[in-house]
Amino acid sequence: MTTKRYFIFVISILVLLVIIFLGPFTWVYLRSTLFGRQEILNTARSIASNESNQEKILDLIADWLKEHMTYDTKSSYFYPLPPFLLWRMSSPEPSWVMTIKRGGCEEYAILFTEMARSVGIESRVVHNPSEDHVWSEVLINGSWTHFDPTLSKGHRFNDPGLYERPRDKGGWGKQLSIVFFIDKNGTQQDITERYTSTGRLIVKVEKDNAPVENARVIVQSRFLMENSPSYRAPLFVSEKYTNKSGLCSFDLGGNNFTVIAQLGTVFGYKDETIVHLNENDSASETLRLSGLSLLLSSEDILMISFVTSASALLIIEFVVIYKKLKTKSKTKKHEKYG
Repeated sequence: MTTKRYFIFVISILVLLVIIFLGPFTWVYLRSTLFGRQEILNTARSIASNESNQEKILDLIADWLKEHMTYDTKSSYFYPLPPFLLWRMSSPEPSWVMTIKRGGCEEYAILFTEMARSVGIESRVVHNPSEDHVWSEVLINGSWTHFDPTLSKGHRFNDPGLYERPRDKGGWGKQLSIVFFIDKNGTQQDITERYTSTGRLIVKVEKDNAPVENARVIVQSRFLMENSPSYRAPLFVSEKYTNKSGLCSFDLGGNNFTVIAQLGTVFGYKDETIVHLNENDSASETLRLSGLSLLLSSEDILMISFVTSASALLIIEFVVIYKKLKTKSKTKKHEKYG
């Protein structure tokens, strides 16, 4: 294979990869942007057209989701445009979900909330990232009420105790750490006490026996890691920065938590511990920073390594092609002017 053909072959492969991986995103994005919102509006109004009772309308919307969406929590899946591969997006727009019609509890809650709003029922998405679930709340008779569109009838509406109720009594048997929604200004609003009793976790950060200001304190829930084999690490709950006294506090549901204190960005000081917090109680813990260490997570390191390796390979490939073309050009000149 000549250098020119080799160069064309490499470029063709790169273009093909771009088409395979970015083509579906472009197509779905354009379709969802142009038609998604209108499809949501038309579908929701069609569902509610012959019903005036708000609770029944919400049930009908949830029934439609059950029938027309595919419940899928995988990070990637094949969209029906073979051989295109499409990654599942986190926190997508409602129009995207309506176009794809698949996803996990978050996608169900996002689309349900938008469809409810489309027929005049105020609704919001509720997050419980620490125990890996998302649902909705609806404004009924002036009160925000629990509604989980992923559940069956009889449990969807106004059953906030379901998640912590023991399994032998028909519940999920979880211990919720934090529950919140994002308001119209993009601010996180804590509503944990609607779903569980809370306790107060007080964290102090010290270095060389002195309080540390502006240390980053990260709290992670250990519940799923300790109770489900599919979770191998604790899940993020919340983070704050310490005040001048080296203190910060968290109001959380009772649980076992991993608490991490960091000072720095890529390299810095770190300490961590495990704390048990009871509901309607308080727990205090002091973390002491010592020893310079790498603060990046394993996921961050893996991503940086991947991007660096891929970039290096591309650079090497183009350098090789450039040198071959330059050598060939010199050879032709030598042959011409000998």
